[in-house]
This record gives sequence, structure tokens and C-alpha cells, in this order.
Amino acid sequence: MGFDERVLVARLLGHSVLMDNCHIVKDIDLEIFSGETTVIMGPNGSGKSTLLNSMVGTEASNLRSSNETYLIHERNFKTLSLLERSRLFSIVPQFPEWQIGLTVENYFYFSRYNHLISEGGEDLELLNEIVKELSLEPLMKKNMEQLSGGELKRVSVAAALYQNTPIVFLDEPFQALDPQVKNALANFLVSWQKRKGTSFIIASHDFYWSYKISHKAIFLKRGEVLESGETQEVFNAETLKKLYDIPFEWVMSDHKIGFFHPVGSL
Repeated sequence: MGFDERVLVARLLGHSVLMDNCHIVKDIDLEIFSGETTVIMGPNGSGKSTLLNSMVGTEASNLRSSNETYLIHERNFKTLSLLERSRLFSIVPQFPEWQIGLTVENYFYFSRYNHLISEGGEDLELLNEIVKELSLEPLMKKNMEQLSGGELKRVSVAAALYQNTPIVFLDEPFQALDPQVKNALANFLVSWQKRKGTSFIIASHDFYWSYKISHKAIFLKRGEVLESGETQEVFNAETLKKLYDIPFEWVMSDHKIGFFHPVGSL
């Protein structure tokens, strides 16, 4: 997997998020390359969403980020305007927001704000490509509040990709999806990445697809890095046991596909 040219697009060194003097996330180091997926995993409350939000500058008002270095395309994150940030990265939040009565079609239109206020404008060819591949045609005239949880998730992913940014942050993209849709979305993300060279940073609880589509993994526990590195090296039953305090095993299906599964005590 990956893009033909492995280019460093962002570097994060010694990144922390604090509430008063208490660390919520502590000393995160991360290098983001074009065409690579980094998955962030950890128990509930471990700091996954906090880390993502701090990297896009949307952390809660009672939190503050403290970082030695955060560069995107060799530019200091703190010096970037909101418009410049919107052209470099987009985010799929865990809980999207919208104005009541907004149709899916218009949600896509407004999501492309970073291009609408410049010469870029709309790109209907790109939008049609995304809508078709994610099977969103029947939803275009619906109001956002009429969507199911799974439909809303797919629309949110599509809106982020329509912004056509080199980096996309995704917070629990596989949540609320049935197995068929989850598989389709994961395969679409891999295909999109190969064609466009997009970098994905994903916070997820999905063991199967996190392992399958990621190049790098960061395991957070109580806001600190328990383990990080290449997925094939650090994503294993031993690390998952330390992370979640329950045993895991590698399960083979039809002697072809393997996945990690927690071992229950019942």
C-alpha cells in the first residue's frame, strides 16, 4: 500500500494537551507521509479524539496544546490562517454538526468552503466520483437529520474527501456501520489513497480494519504512548493485552484471513 512518492507532509514532536497543569495527552511524536495511514487506538478516554482535535486546532476551550514542533508542509501550524489550514487538512468528526434543514447535496457544497472562496469553486466531477463510489446517490436530496447513523458517517467521510486536502483526520469512521458498508468504506479509502496519495490519520476501535489498512499504529493509554511504529511490528496480541487489560488472540478465517479478537472470560 502507499503512494509512489513517500513525501513527509507533517511532523509532530513532543505534542501534549493539558487541562490546567494536568496532561490529557503527553509527548506525542508523529511523522505523516503522503499516501500512508496512521491508526490511533486505545481505551475509551485514552485521548484519541483529543489528539486529533488538537492537531486540527479544534480542542475544547478548557484545554491547551503544548508542542515543541508541529510542521505541515514545513510550515509552523501556529502561523497558519484558518483558510490555509482548511486547504491542508480536513476532519471527519465523531459527531458531525449541521444546520437543520440542510440537504446532503448542500452539505457537500458548504464543506468545500476552502475552494468556494477562491478560484477553485466546485468540482462536480470529483463530487460525482465520491458519491458514486460510496453509493450516496439516493441520499443527495435528503435532509441531514433524516440520515441514519451509518449514512451520516458515509456522508461525513465524503464531505471531507470532497475538500481535496492532502491530509484527512477521521474520528471513528467505522462506527455505526453494518459489516457490508464498513468493508466497502475501508476498501474505498484504500483505493482513494492509492489514486490520490492522501494521508489518513484514523482514531478507531475497529481491530480488523485498523490492522488491515494502516501503515503505522499509535497505541494510547491514559494519554501516553504505550507503543508506536510500523503496524506489522507493533500491532500484536501482546500490545493489545497491555492496552486493554484483556487477552487477545489471532483468529484465522477460512485459512486465508486473520484478525485479532479479545478472549472473553465467560
